[in-house]
Amino acid sequence: MSELFNASRLKQVYRLEAEVIAPTQVGSGTKLLPEIDYFEDRNGTNVVDIEQLLSDPILAEQLASTTGGFRLDELAQQHKLDKYISYTLATRANKREIVAHVRDGSGRIYLPGSSIKGALRTVLAWNLYQKSATDPKVKAALNPNSSDLTDPRRNLKRLSERADDELEASFFAPAHPQKGKRPNFDLMKLIQVDDLYPESGNSRLLRLEDAQIFVRGRDNTLHSKNRPIAAEMLREKSRFSGYLRFDNFWQTSPQAEKLHFSNVKVDYLDKLVELGKARAAALIETELDFYYGCTEEQNSDQMCKWYIDLRSDLKKLGKDEFFMPLGWSTGWNGKTYAENLRLRGDFSLASGGKQGIRQAYRLGHWEDAASPFPISRKLVIDYNRNREPYAFAPLGWLLVKLTLRKN
Repeated sequence: MSELFNASRLKQVYRLEAEVIAPTQVGSGTKLLPEIDYFEDRNGTNVVDIEQLLSDPILAEQLASTTGGFRLDELAQQHKLDKYISYTLATRANKREIVAHVRDGSGRIYLPGSSIKGALRTVLAWNLYQKSATDPKVKAALNPNSSDLTDPRRNLKRLSERADDELEASFFAPAHPQKGKRPNFDLMKLIQVDDLYPESGNSRLLRLEDAQIFVRGRDNTLHSKNRPIAAEMLREKSRFSGYLRFDNFWQTSPQAEKLHFSNVKVDYLDKLVELGKARAAALIETELDFYYGCTEEQNSDQMCKWYIDLRSDLKKLGKDEFFMPLGWSTGWNGKTYAENLRLRGDFSLASGGKQGIRQAYRLGHWEDAASPFPISRKLVIDYNRNREPYAFAPLGWLLVKLTLRKN
C-alpha cells in the first residue's frame, strides 16, 4: 500500500470490500411492530409489505373491520399471505419490537458509505493525535490542546458524544488565518465512499439477534442492564463491496493552499490501511483490559476469547486489509476519540477553578476521578438453559480490504 492515494493522478479509485466478522447493524431509524409490520409462524418472523397487502381490497376491508385493530396474525390464519411477505427472519421475535437494519429505496440491504467514512474518520483522527505526541509537525498542524473543552459554552446540553467536538475540529477543519475553523472545508471531503452492497443479493444476509447493555460494576463484575433489544443484524461472513475515491486535485492544485489543507494531515491519507491496523490493535487491547477485569465467567471469558482471537487474526492480515469497528462494538471508546481525550491533562482532573472534561460532560462516576470510564458495552447475547442472558460477541466489526483499481 505504499502507493495508496498516490498524488500522480487526480483521482485514485479503490475497490472497498467489507466482510462482517461480528453481528453488525446500521439502524434505519424505524422499528418493526408485531401484528402490524410482521407476523410469526413456524417459519419464523415474516415481515410484510403493508402497502402491497392493502392494495388487495378484500384484505384491506377485513383488516379495517377487525375488532381491536390491525392484526396480521389473525389475517394470516384466514388467508395465504405468502405473496405479501417481503422477507422472513428464521428466528421468532416473540411479539417484540424489532430494530430494523437500513435498506435503500428498493428494499436492498446495504452498508451506508457515510457510516464507513465516519469509521475511517475516527481511524485517521486517532492516529493523528497519537503521532502528535512525538512528531512536532503533526502537533503543530493539530494544536489539539488549544481548546477549552470544559467551557460550558461549547456544549450546553452536556452530551457525552459531543465531548470531542473541539478535537474533531482541530483534526479535520482547516484553519483560516482570519476566520478560524471552517468545517465546510473538511479534510475528509477528499475521500468519497460508495454505499456498499452485498455480493450475493439479500438472501440470508440478516438474522434476528438480541443485544443488551452490560455494565462493569464497582465490584468489577459484568452485569446485564435493561431488557434485551431485538434487532436485525448482518450475519458473520456476509460480504459487501463498493468503491472509495480519493480526490487528488485538492492536494496537488493551487486551490489546496487556498483551502488551507495541511500537508501533514493529507500525507496521513497515504497510510490508511496501516493506520487502520494500528487503531484496531489499540482497541483490541483496550477491550481485553475491560473484560479481563470482569469475573463473571459466562460473560467475560467468551468476550476475552473473542478479542484474543481477533488479536491473533490481526497479525495474519494481508497488506491491504485491516479490522474496523462499526457501530457500538467498543462502546464510547469506538464512537468518539476517547483515548485522545484521556491523554489531555484536563480529562479527569479539574484545575484553576475549571471543571475536568469528565465532570463537564458527566462521564461515568465523574465525581471519582480514579473510577474507570466507560463501564458499559452493548453486546450480542444468547441464553443458557435457565434463559439467563450471556454475551457471546461484540456488536459490529468488519474486515476491510482496499485494492487499487487499475486502468
